[in-house]
Amino acid sequence: MDAIAPALPDGEVEAVYLPLAALIRAQLGQQAPPFLIGIAGSVAAGKSTVAQLLRGLLTVWGRVPTVQVLSTDGFIYPTAVLQARRLMHRKGFPESYDTTTFFNLIRGVRAGEAHEAPLYSHQTYDRLPETLPIHRPDVLIVEGVNVLQATPEQADGVRPFLDLSLYVDASEDDLFAWFMQRFQRLLEAARRDPLAYLHPLTTLPPAEAEARATHIWNTINLPNLRQHIRPTRAAAHLVLEKSSTHRVHRVALHTRSLGHLNV
Repeated sequence: MDAIAPALPDGEVEAVYLPLAALIRAQLGQQAPPFLIGIAGSVAAGKSTVAQLLRGLLTVWGRVPTVQVLSTDGFIYPTAVLQARRLMHRKGFPESYDTTTFFNLIRGVRAGEAHEAPLYSHQTYDRLPETLPIHRPDVLIVEGVNVLQATPEQADGVRPFLDLSLYVDASEDDLFAWFMQRFQRLLEAARRDPLAYLHPLTTLPPAEAEARATHIWNTINLPNLRQHIRPTRAAAHLVLEKSSTHRVHRVALHTRSLGHLNV
């Protein structure tokens, strides 16, 4: 989950998200639940903001459906496992995820099963001991960098189980700027929490802490974006293209893959 949500530009809810929510609500009346939505995109693109906004819009109209949001961050292996496998420098890459558990959960939810999903904390940078009950919601919104990626279980990953998939896109320069802004906010929060993963960095000079964050972007997040995340853009039903202000300036529809929806 994106740790700190950006503010939405004026008018964007009415121009972009209300019509999208209306499309989903119309489809809900024509098929049996659950309706599964996948939201992919880079680190810091604003995936969780889109997910929570859609959740809010879907629950305020008419009969209130049960809408849950699930972040795939919870399926990243615990830090102890990543350290044992020497994968800390690959965190967020496909091999750092428990894709079997993720695949089986989505397949089970699609079949109407109840599940317990793992949770993740950006403060501790690790999986939490608590779990999220997924108890047969009308709508499940799944967001994460790997939502549209292949898994060892299936070449198309969980895509065949999704009724609607979105990709939140932006330029690399904007994504880097948003990542650095989020890093600074997390760093500030870590000053008040000695147990936070970033707390040791709070004693560094600001320029050195910023250099650490830049190194993380250049060696982990950017290569992962180019190699594994952005290639899934073409698999999404809809692409939300953002400008430097986080405003969605273009919505691209892959009409052939949207044939099952009444658009």
